[in-house]
Amino acid sequence: MEPLNRKGPFAKIQVLHETHYEKIRLTVPGPTGTKQKRRGVAVVELAVCFPVFMLMLLGIIEFGRGLVVSQRLTSAAREGCRSAVIRWRH
Repeated sequence: MEPLNRKGPFAKIQVLHETHYEKIRLTVPGPTGTKQKRRGVAVVELAVCFPVFMLMLLGIIEFGRGLVVSQRLTSAAREGCRSAVIRWRH
């Protein structure tokens, strides 16, 4: 990195910005191996998010099934009471 000889009120800010950029550029991995690292990150994200997503999905499905069972039970009780009342009168 060559020294910067800039003049003006923002010279120090420009130098700091460029040296900070150089530090960031030096710490970021290059083109070699980035696909494998990204694939690894994607696998870890999937391993963390997938169980939570499946838990929510299965919870929604089970809640819907519970509502269906409740509705069927209510309907069966209503029909049973109705048929008992009609048969008792006659």
